[in-house]
Amino acid sequence: MIIHFLTRANICLLLVAMGFASCGIEKASGDLDEMYGSAVVLIRTESVYQLSLNEYGAQTVFYLTFNSQTQKTAIYEKKVDAFANSEVTEGTGFFIDRKGRIATNRHVVGTFSQQDKRQLMTLMRDYSSEFLRTLRQKEDELVVSIRESYEDNIEDLQEQLATTREWIATYNRLFAMLDGGSLTEESRVSVAYKNNFSGKSSSYHEVDVVFQSEDDEVDLAVLQLPNRNTPEQVIEFYVPTYEEAKEIIFEPLDPVVIIGYNLGSEVGETPQGLQAQLLRGNISQAATHPIRIMYNISTESGSSGSPVLDEDGNLLAVNYAGRINTQLKYGIRIEHLARILDENNLREIPE
Repeated sequence: MIIHFLTRANICLLLVAMGFASCGIEKASGDLDEMYGSAVVLIRTESVYQLSLNEYGAQTVFYLTFNSQTQKTAIYEKKVDAFANSEVTEGTGFFIDRKGRIATNRHVVGTFSQQDKRQLMTLMRDYSSEFLRTLRQKEDELVVSIRESYEDNIEDLQEQLATTREWIATYNRLFAMLDGGSLTEESRVSVAYKNNFSGKSSSYHEVDVVFQSEDDEVDLAVLQLPNRNTPEQVIEFYVPTYEEAKEIIFEPLDPVVIIGYNLGSEVGETPQGLQAQLLRGNISQAATHPIRIMYNISTESGSSGSPVLDEDGNLLAVNYAGRINTQLKYGIRIEHLARILDENNLREIPE
């Protein structure tokens, strides 16, 4: 059993049934995809990591990228080069008011934890150590080549040797400074709407990250369009107040729905543009956990940040994780998003 609250969409459907409104929808039905498909967005995030090192009071800055598939990191002197080679990740978000605010997971917008920082610094040390070994091997080979070379190419070899030794000196300094270095993340986050084409740069709209939870268990973030206006065609999701959200009751086998971008644009892209998928399942566990709910819906990467709804379209949770090799997935209970909005003045004030 789930206690329901009247959302803007519910009221709109009621008015349609009574003949008083059209809601801008062709079908006067409770079809959730038709109602909320335009409120769900594909989120694109590009992240680089600024490594600040101090040497004799002077600061040196490098920019790192990280490939989650290969678990490899690369280093650049210029931020623009790092962004040009950064990994692009995708997730899902959804509009929650008329002021252009979008809810999603914190990890979707690239925010990394202290554990992530330690891992990246370890990878950086490994990368620097491996690259130094490669450079020293090249130095030895060049020394041998110069010793055995003819005069017609010795200048070229000597130039290569000088450049290699400069790189060795640079990476020796870098390696020595890593222990005292600081690492910060910089992300570029943008969203694309239903019927946009993911391959076109014009389809993406940059957003500001206005809130990120500092609690690792409450994996939530709030974004906002710079113009502070939700697109006219969108019927946003209603986030109940914290007090209302605490009254929501759900039980095992209650039906639930997720609307999101499973596998991101790879699956979401269609001849008509981006289309989110609607996935159905059931609550899998009694509502005893204070932060999350569990349900049996098969989701993949890209669906993080998707709204989890009851069959009437009421928000229950924000999808964020799952157990490997199972259909058991977790969502952050909606009361935590409600509390964030209430405590951080992120509620839309009625005009």
